[in-house]
Order: sequence, then structure tokens, then C-alpha cells
Amino acid sequence: MRISFFDIDETVFNTFAQVIVRDKSTNKIIRKLDNDEFNSYKLKDNEEYDYSEFKDAKLFKATSKVINGTMREVKRQFSDKNTMIVFLTARQDMTSNATFKDTFRAHGIKVNDKRIRFELVGNLKKGTIPQRKEYVIRKFLNKFKQAKDVRIYDDHKENVNVLDKVAKDFPNINFQKFLVKNGVIKSAGQLNFKEWYEFV
Repeated sequence: MRISFFDIDETVFNTFAQVIVRDKSTNKIIRKLDNDEFNSYKLKDNEEYDYSEFKDAKLFKATSKVINGTMREVKRQFSDKNTMIVFLTARQDMTSNATFKDTFRAHGIKVNDKRIRFELVGNLKKGTIPQRKEYVIRKFLNKFKQAKDVRIYDDHKENVNVLDKVAKDFPNINFQKFLVKNGVIKSAGQLNFKEWYEFV
């Protein structure tokens, strides 16, 4: 069994929502972060996040532009009955999860299939985004013990590299890392591959 984890923003879709950073005491906007900036931003003591744009399902559906290369890869892998696709995103629950998923349906993704999962790590309370994604990946590997091949696709290097830690605890699973930049999927390394393993 293979499990492939795909980030959403700037990996499967180009998206245009921003995370707002506000001053806790005045509620004034300090700055707005795009997806890449948010992945690595560290809040100061007087700051808090406002996710209203990122939670807006109508905005997501109206403005998202599919990244064709990644979407083709999602569909190619899904055509293999032994592959599970997990959309692993920093987002929280949307204003309408149905509207959010309509964006995927519009591109032929069977969102209600048991081999398609959505994991929104913004709902988790602790940890950086990479730590939260690592937590979810470990959860899947502990649940689906038959997994032998794991892949991650993300536009943020730190998110991809969580597999470096995960792989040490799952030595019998082959891990592959892929960075998605400007619509192009590039290999970022592989872990635990044996000499005899034949790449399929």
C-alpha cells in the first residue's frame, strides 16, 4: 500500500488567501502573510493570527487555480487501487467544507472515496505547521500498518523534511520527498530504500 500526502496551497492549487497578523491589544493589522510566509512565520508575544480569509470556502472556490502537473500526479496515483491520497493542509475547517471540496470535485477528484482523505492541521492546537504535519503522517502510518511506500508533496521544504524524522521510526517503509515549486514537481530525496527495491 502507498500513502501519498499532498499539500494544497501552492502545491495542488495556486491560492490567494492570506493569513492576517493582528495586534492582540489593538486588533490592528500588523501584516498579511501568503502561504509561504505563513509556513515559517513566528508570532511575537503581542501578535495573533486571523484566519478569516483562509477559512473562506467561497474565496477558495472562486479564486483557486489548479496546478496541472500536481493534479495529474494526484489522479495518476489514485488510479492505482493500492494508493491512498491524503490532502495535508495547514488550513483549518472552512466556512463550508462542502464548498471547499467542490473545488476538488470540479477537477474530477472523488472527495467521498475512502481512499481520499482531508487532514486540516490548522485544527490542531500545538506545534509548528511542520510538527503538525509530522503528527498526522505518524497517525496514518500507525493506523495503516500495511503501508510500504510513503510520498509527500509540498511547496515548503521544512514540511517535506519531516519525513527525515519519521523514516527513522519506520525503517521498513520507503519514503520519497517531493518539492513543488512554480508548478514543477522535483525530487527532494528518498529514505530507507534498499538495494533490492525496484522503483515502480
